[in-house]
Amino acid sequence: MKKQLSAVLALTLLAGCGAASTAASTAPAATTAAATAETASTSFTSDNKYSVLAPTGAPGYALLPLADNDSVSLELVDGADSLQAAFVNPDPQYDVIVAPTNLGAKLISAGKTDYRLAAVVTTGNLYIVGTSEDVLSGTGTIALFGEQAVPGLVYKKLQPTATMTEQWYNAVTDAQAALLGGQADAALLAEPAATATIAKGKEAGLSLTKVADLQQLWGDDGYPMASLFIKENTFNAHKDDMAQMIDVLKNYADGVKSGNIDVAADLDGVSDPGVFGSVPSAMIAKTYTAMGINPDYARGQEESLQKFLDLFGVTLDDDAVLDFD
Repeated sequence: MKKQLSAVLALTLLAGCGAASTAASTAPAATTAAATAETASTSFTSDNKYSVLAPTGAPGYALLPLADNDSVSLELVDGADSLQAAFVNPDPQYDVIVAPTNLGAKLISAGKTDYRLAAVVTTGNLYIVGTSEDVLSGTGTIALFGEQAVPGLVYKKLQPTATMTEQWYNAVTDAQAALLGGQADAALLAEPAATATIAKGKEAGLSLTKVADLQQLWGDDGYPMASLFIKENTFNAHKDDMAQMIDVLKNYADGVKSGNIDVAADLDGVSDPGVFGSVPSAMIAKTYTAMGINPDYARGQEESLQKFLDLFGVTLDDDAVLDFD
């Protein structure tokens, strides 16, 4: 049965391993979503129906194994406004919300939402692309975006360059245009925009390369950029189903990385592939690992989560993180 999905196309990606699962986990044994339908670890199955809201971009691609699933109503949206409204709705419409970790954690800390943190979904997708390998040691201009959001705050904490002139833009597409148009010598970009920019530069005779991986510079295998939050009463009533859903996301991502699952084929096989965005499926497959899609339980990752949330002045209380044990 076809999902009721809605999405606004965007290259900008929102900003942005834990405890053992309570559900069985086995290695993926097939190469496409259709073929893996018979494998419980990479196909969500339940007699219940759950509604899931998530942003486009890397978090959305992380939910690919939930697409066209009779037990899941998946909705993808662009921007944080719809996500925040869903968090604070006094009559919550969604069982699960995937959102920037800082957004959900801030609302939990302020006592404004009935959702709790269950799993980290993505661990960063930010890179600096430049005109030469040593561009960051020069005195040129670097195009940046998201000054007060995750991209800008992560960049400022790491300070990968101290000699370049910083020029801030509103969106990743603006930073991309500045680099391709010669107004900048380097740019902070999010995947898949980073790889797409390198390809566009090549077409125009401009040689571009990745010169910094902000996830690597951060350490800890990246930072918890986007997370999965579950409505408390859904978790209390259907804990096993929620564990299975997280396992499906984790095992699917592991299968892609091991070469056992073909992301491009799965995207092309979705009843309405456009809901995931306008980026070609081959490009998504090529950049899947670089998008930091690493779903896993939040319990056990508290130290990493707090290090990231310190950027926003948010304290993660212990009861904000769901325990599946």
